[in-house]
Amino acid sequence: MKQDLTIRILDEIDEGIIYLNKRKEIVFFNEKAKEITGISLKSERHHPAGKLEKGDLVILMTNRFGLDDGPLNEAILKTIGCEMPELNQKEALIAVGIYGHPQIKGVHKIWSQSELLDLLELKVKFLGNQIHCKIEQVEKIMCIQINSDVFEQRYAKAYGHMVIVNGETGQIKFFQDKGYTIRKESILEILEGGTFRPKGNKEKGLVVEGMLLSKLFESEQLFRALEYIDESKVFSSSSFFLDVNHRPMNCRLTPIFEEAHLEGVLIKLSDLSEMSGLLTERNELLKSIEALKAQSDLSTDQEALEKFSDFIGNSSSIRNVKYLANRATEIKSNVLITGESGTGKTYLARLIHEHSHLTGEFVEVNCAAIPHGLFESELFGYERGAFTGADRRGKKGYFEMADQGTLFLDEIGEIPLEIQVKLLQVLQSKKFYKIGSSVPTTASVRVITATNRSLYEAVQEGRFREDLYYRIHVFPIHMPSLAERREDLYPIINDLMKKISVRLDIKEKPLSGEAFSRLLNHPWQGNIRELENVLERALAISKTNVIYPEHISMLADETKSVADGINLKARLEAYESQVIRETIKNAENNREAMIQLGLSKSTFYDKLKKYHLESELKS
Repeated sequence: MKQDLTIRILDEIDEGIIYLNKRKEIVFFNEKAKEITGISLKSERHHPAGKLEKGDLVILMTNRFGLDDGPLNEAILKTIGCEMPELNQKEALIAVGIYGHPQIKGVHKIWSQSELLDLLELKVKFLGNQIHCKIEQVEKIMCIQINSDVFEQRYAKAYGHMVIVNGETGQIKFFQDKGYTIRKESILEILEGGTFRPKGNKEKGLVVEGMLLSKLFESEQLFRALEYIDESKVFSSSSFFLDVNHRPMNCRLTPIFEEAHLEGVLIKLSDLSEMSGLLTERNELLKSIEALKAQSDLSTDQEALEKFSDFIGNSSSIRNVKYLANRATEIKSNVLITGESGTGKTYLARLIHEHSHLTGEFVEVNCAAIPHGLFESELFGYERGAFTGADRRGKKGYFEMADQGTLFLDEIGEIPLEIQVKLLQVLQSKKFYKIGSSVPTTASVRVITATNRSLYEAVQEGRFREDLYYRIHVFPIHMPSLAERREDLYPIINDLMKKISVRLDIKEKPLSGEAFSRLLNHPWQGNIRELENVLERALAISKTNVIYPEHISMLADETKSVADGINLKARLEAYESQVIRETIKNAENNREAMIQLGLSKSTFYDKLKKYHLESELKS
């Protein structure tokens, strides 16, 4: 009774759980694990057991021809009346035809990855049936619709989808579901005359308890990990991604010991094709946590938090920045914003201006971009005919443009000493002289300055006037670096992903846990500007609907050398990638490259994916 209760409880857990004894025999396989691997054939829809018969209508699709569909070949497709050129694993295929009647020509559509399309679609009326098929490459969804029946499957890497309609009755005879490799129901196996099992809520599926795991699963990486546990007597859990029967999964192995003797291994499985929904749920949860955190902190003026809510972050350092910025909107003192490059000094200055109820413009000036000889004319303007080459109409300077508004002088430390004197006079008197004029111009300007350097050191070295320093240093605000406020990384990343997605006109994508961890652990010396560049690159190069660690490319990754302390694993992987690339290049074909490298087919393609070498394959 107690054992039955334990099994019922484990079957209710929404995580795949498998327990092996020390002989690698399956002792327990819960319902979620059976669902993930396809052992369980429970479905709201049902069909009886059977096999493909002459005259049946076949609709099939594969996003990577020959990879996880049998493997399919061009010859077998002739059995449904489809003749086509030689295909490779970079191509997707949709095909419709009648089995065993070569005189009835089927229809098909081929898509090559080189075409950079996100959707492969086929709409056709075939022998009285309305058929609509599509493969959504970004969303990782395959859909077969025949008349009013829709059969949708999510996938992570490669998938072979299939629907069969009884040629005599017009009823659905078979539809594909995950786990077809275990059931020996791939497209090829069915086209070659293999039988298929029934599906439906009452179907129990395969009985696997007592079987050796190796009879059920194909995964070199999984069995290597199990051997390692046997040999090294590892006591801790290990987690990794792997392909089980060509289906990507997240796998966690936990060895079970009794008095230092290995008794078995607990395996936890998660289907990566379901990860997108889980990641979205996680992101929504984190948003809620951030909102609660902001609401619970009463130490900061609530008005400041609301007014500067567009400035993302709830860390104590950023709440202090928001408080000071809010105070700056209520007074007209000069503000000096300090902080490293890329921390958002310009954005903060603009927000202060927008909330200051000024009627004039926000005029932004990058002092580092102005040639020394042009500072005076750029800041204060000139009258017509003031000097040779001057505009005949004269010119307004930045101070005049910012009248009744805000003048933001970024990189204030770059202003030459001779101009610093005139700038000090303007700040004191609110008046300045245009070049070529003897009449002062009055301008009521709020001045905000910013620098990523130490102005105090510049004063000590004689590069910056001390009196000007104290004039602009009335109300200082220090912008913390990302390294100083790592707790703000999640909301910043979330905000940037939305903005970048809109700018690039692509769908927003969630980050996997591993990708987010990589971002969290990076030093971010370039701060938000660097983070934005990394995220934009990840969104641009990713063709999946989730951002994974391999899409995250840091500048440090590209420039770090052995002298900088690159670790042994990275050096070995770089060498392995180079060897594989050169072997493929020099081999006659892909099979010869596999033989020369001494790799099995699955390991060979796993390494191609790992090192992004798919484009090196021989066509």
